[in-house]
Amino acid sequence: MRVSTNRFLSWALLASLLQMALMPAAFAQSMPSAFSQSLPPAAAPVEASIGSTAVTSPFVSPADEAIDTPGAILDYPLGINDTLSINIWSNTLRFGQTVVVPLEGRIYLPQIGEIEVVGLTTTQLKEKISRTIAGRVKDAKVSVLLVKTHTIKVYVTGLVKNPGTYSMNALGRFATALSLAGGPLPEGSLRQITLKQGSKTRSLDWMKLVREGDASQNPRLQAGDVIHVPQAQHIAKVEGAVNKPGAYEFLPGETIGTLIGFANGLDTGAAPGQASIAQFPSDAQTPQEERPIDLSSAKGLQTKLSHRDIITLPTNTLSYVEIRRTRVKITGEVANPAEYTLTLGNTLRDLLMAAGGPKPTAGLREVKIYRRGESGDLLRNSEAQVVDAYRLLYDSDDSQNVQLKDGDLVAVPVNKDPTEDSAVYVYGHVGKPGKMAYRSGYHLSDYLNSAGGPMPKANLRGVTITRMASDSKKSQTLKVDAFRIMHEGRQDLDPVLQEGDVIHVPESFFYIANFQDVVNVILAAAAVWAIFK
Repeated sequence: MRVSTNRFLSWALLASLLQMALMPAAFAQSMPSAFSQSLPPAAAPVEASIGSTAVTSPFVSPADEAIDTPGAILDYPLGINDTLSINIWSNTLRFGQTVVVPLEGRIYLPQIGEIEVVGLTTTQLKEKISRTIAGRVKDAKVSVLLVKTHTIKVYVTGLVKNPGTYSMNALGRFATALSLAGGPLPEGSLRQITLKQGSKTRSLDWMKLVREGDASQNPRLQAGDVIHVPQAQHIAKVEGAVNKPGAYEFLPGETIGTLIGFANGLDTGAAPGQASIAQFPSDAQTPQEERPIDLSSAKGLQTKLSHRDIITLPTNTLSYVEIRRTRVKITGEVANPAEYTLTLGNTLRDLLMAAGGPKPTAGLREVKIYRRGESGDLLRNSEAQVVDAYRLLYDSDDSQNVQLKDGDLVAVPVNKDPTEDSAVYVYGHVGKPGKMAYRSGYHLSDYLNSAGGPMPKANLRGVTITRMASDSKKSQTLKVDAFRIMHEGRQDLDPVLQEGDVIHVPESFFYIANFQDVVNVILAAAAVWAIFK
């Protein structure tokens, strides 16, 4: 019986073409999942009452840490016990692996070998792998994700509520450690806190962090760091017509102008030209002298402070002087919610500080500012301006420092428990479908990662996001090509999700578990047909 070689080759060619046509789509669904773990949650600050103090303390615990945003890991140097997700793909190579950095600081990757990773950022490691594999695999693409960081121990000593050793995420910062220790005691310094990192010691100023948004005062910590809160050495008091009278710690060389700034400026009815200053000799109970000082001049404001100075600013008693007042009200999760009279030009940061700062329970990401319309009535909730006060206070983002107007109402909400109402839902072909904690600023890829990553049968090119409208009566469905996001690095296609979004990862219609088996069956059928034709 003659075998038709031409027909056999035709069938073989058809099988090969089928294999080539289906391979790219099927590989996208069958690539090993390297997204089995999520980023660690932000370290929850300890809620602790600092207690009453003679020194006006602006210490507030941060509502959450900067590590809840993916951008926080871009400059993070990798260390021992960090967990990484590494994927490499091209036309000829498919590789995905989750690895934990071992004690020797090197990881092993097939076809590449050992690579030193400790001290590199994820971007640097990606570039290093790309350079290494470039001469062996053509057009290879590489992705490196930080899945989980290691834990470090730091020490908080001195005049804090709960001195001791604290374990925290390796991305944690100074503000979180100080919060975990309960904050400084009333006699503790906020201006000259020391941070010892190895052989280097630096001084940190909490006031610069919370009042000026100076992010350099909130450094990332390292294992073994020691934070020490000494006793406050220099204190001066301001009384009378200022927005927040009280005693404040100052640094040597600072002036009366600085002190008035700590008190959130002069009241609009103040008479700075009639101010007075009382100064005390060492350990004396009565002032050596009380003398007038003109604080309406630059010279008076530039007077350097001494320990135990008392500055008094009287109220202008001239009834015919027209005083323009800016009255604003703040409610919700701040230390002292109330109505405040501010000088014209004051901003959201000024108001938050005048109110004693946000509580640890404050939802700083969604502070709302209600402004009065032409009728004089406050605008509706849907028309309120939403401000990210966390970025303002802790990331030095002055774009969020809104200029306040007379009659404004600022509402600081409670930070929602992510296990309750604030959630995103992930269903379909993922490793761990279900309800996920909503985090502001997280993208689709972050939630797919947290849900255990796509399953082998997942159709990443057909992912949908269902979003409810604000009136909760209508919904819209967005279709997203998650394959290009997760395997081609197309971050521009990775949408930021909103609270209540529902993600669905469908099953691939063309999924085939083993292509070689399918090809073998087709070739065998072709051979049988050719023999008996």
